Amino acid sequence: MPSCRICNHSNASMSSYCSACGAALEDGPPSPYADGPDGTSAAEKTPPVSPGDAQILDLLRGGKKIHAIKLYRDKASCGVRDAKDYVESLASRHGIAAVSSGGCAVMLMLIFAVLTLVTVATVSMNSL
Repeated sequence: MPSCRICNHSNASMSSYCSACGAALEDGPPSPYADGPDGTSAAEKTPPVSPGDAQILDLLRGGKKIHAIKLYRDKASCGVRDAKDYVESLASRHGIAAVSSGGCAVMLMLIFAVLTLVTVATVSMNSL
């Protein structure tokens, strides 16, 4: 079980990030909160993380933003917009990039492709 160099929390063996503070573990990618040139320690830069936020951060790191929003909604008993704002803010504070699935753009491209095929088929039938 790797121990976090920031908070000394013992983590699961397959973890890349500390489940208590969100810092990168030694064999994982470098932490965005590593000691900086201004002399501040990583612990001073790391935003505090509650156990619930650690679960949300794990989901976000796994690309499961919708699951993270649902989890926060269940825990905080709030609306979708408030949960989305909170989860996006938490991700931003911990240097997690927003993952966009391109939902509407993909759907529009699919509709365009189907309409194009229907048009081509109609024109081909009319020319026979």
